[in-house]
Formats: sequence, C-alpha cells, structure tokens
Amino acid sequence: MRLLSILIISSLILSISSVQSFSYECSADFYDNKSMDEPKTNIAIYSTIYLQIECNNLPMGENILNINWVNPRNKVYAHDKNTFVVDSPNPWVFVFTFQLLEKGPFERSFTNSDFSRENYGTWTVNAYLGGEKILSDQFNLH
Repeated sequence: MRLLSILIISSLILSISSVQSFSYECSADFYDNKSMDEPKTNIAIYSTIYLQIECNNLPMGENILNINWVNPRNKVYAHDKNTFVVDSPNPWVFVFTFQLLEKGPFERSFTNSDFSRENYGTWTVNAYLGGEKILSDQFNLH
C-alpha cells in the first residue's frame, strides 16, 4: 500500500512539473488591401482579406500557428499553417491572406451570382498555437 502511495505521489509530481503555463498576448486585425493601413471588420466579398496577428510572450523554440477560416454556417472553409522558431522575446507579427473562390461560369449562368449565398455574413478566424486556441476574431463579408 505504501509503495502504491509513493508511486501515485511521484506520478502527480511528474505531471505537475510537466505542465507549462504561457501567457500569450495576441491581437488580430483584418484589412482589405496590401498596404494594411486601416483595419476593417466589414469587407467586400470580392476583396482579398489580410489577417495580421501580433503576439507577445510566445514560448521559445519551434512553434506551429494554425488558422481556421470559419464561414457563417460554422464550417471550416480554409486552413493556414505557419511553422516558426521563436529565438527572442520580441513581438511576432504574422500575415495571412484569404480570398473566396468564385463560382465557375457554368454555375454563374444558372444562379446569376459570383458567390454562394452562404458565404455572405459573419466569418470567424480561430488561431491555435501548438493546439491551444489563442485567438478568435470575426469579420463580415458583404
């Protein structure tokens, strides 16, 4: 019984010591042009969308940043991934781009529209660092 207690305590100590706590500070802005001069939350559906994420206090070493572009129907429409190595405590800035695919000419001739109706509305961008959600932000396509 005593050996079992020692093993359980040792296991708890090991699991506690392997937990890392990071305090990520990330913010996001959306833009509709390359100059990224004025952040926007309402963007024309024909635009290329530029997502700029700035993060502080990232863990040193290799990291993976995953971005999910979620449409108004709550389905992941696109995914981006960036692998990078943090070698200094300075802020990190990432830029991702996104543009909806237009319907083909055949489908457009029947629907008289370039994009599916389901793509209009509020989109969500979720950012994950090492599998941990670090940011969620929204923009509106009109």
